[in-house]
Amino acid sequence: MTKNIQQNNVKIKEKISTPQDKLFRDLLSDKKDVEKIINEMIIETKVEVNVTEERKTREEYINYNELEKYNSSFINSQYRNKEADIVYKIKNTNTFFLIEHQSYMDYSMAYRMLEYGVEIIKSAINSEKMRKKEYRYPKVYLIVIYTGEVKWNSSKEYKEITDQVIKNQENIINAKYVVMDIHNYRKEDLIKDECIIKNVMAIGKCETAEEVKNALNYLILNSTTKEKKYKIWKIAKYMLTKIVGEQYIQELLEKMKEEEIEMFGMLEANLRREKEEIIKRAEKEGRRAGRREGRKDATIELIRNMLKEKINIETISRITNLSKEEIENYI
Repeated sequence: MTKNIQQNNVKIKEKISTPQDKLFRDLLSDKKDVEKIINEMIIETKVEVNVTEERKTREEYINYNELEKYNSSFINSQYRNKEADIVYKIKNTNTFFLIEHQSYMDYSMAYRMLEYGVEIIKSAINSEKMRKKEYRYPKVYLIVIYTGEVKWNSSKEYKEITDQVIKNQENIINAKYVVMDIHNYRKEDLIKDECIIKNVMAIGKCETAEEVKNALNYLILNSTTKEKKYKIWKIAKYMLTKIVGEQYIQELLEKMKEEEIEMFGMLEANLRREKEEIIKRAEKEGRRAGRREGRKDATIELIRNMLKEKINIETISRITNLSKEEIENYI
């Protein structure tokens, strides 16, 4: 019996890990999540243990508004079909972040990251300014997100996998990367994190289909935006259908639609209250057109609230009985 359960767990993990590379590339397109990863793996790990709280200023951290995507394909003859997952840079600087997802152990990673890093540097160098004393060459930070079966044990520095005839390692070419290893986190912490990449890592730690369903239910219920809820649902649909079944995926979608209807009801109730307050205030001030203005102001407020929740214009039109053109005039 125990052997069968273990075999089923392996099958669950195989079904989860197969499409992860493309999924992580898509998720890494969200600059807010990339900001969280960079700050955790690059900034926070570098703060000295004895540094006082006063010295830990927000100025040390990266803000997602500072980031922009950089060309992520660095291909040479040896890695003709291999692509680094994604590269970001800080705007108007020569500072880069390469983020690579790994779903399996790779003992050549230190060399690969050195190679990718050098390619980024070569692509970003200003050949006209590089000979000047004040010129600052590109700096590349290397990050690996690892979601494989065993704890990451590949060397994190190139110098560790070089020939060891001479033991002195001080004056050799080197590259060092950091690893966000799924094995270093508890599933409970990953699932509660605001970063959707960590949420996916939490699902990757699930052992059974029931655990996967519980994780998805929690994420849908506790996501603070409609956009994130649908991202989680898409992950379930395109990555987890074989595990949880098509019927559950449909039920999850219906549940989200019910929540939307409930949310619309709350917005409409707020509209009625706002209408009454605005109209009363307008009439008290003696404005003859108070009632008409009150309705207009309340409708505008409702539209703006729904747009903040990323509700599409067609749905807003159905709720407010306004045409698409009228709604666009209020935006």
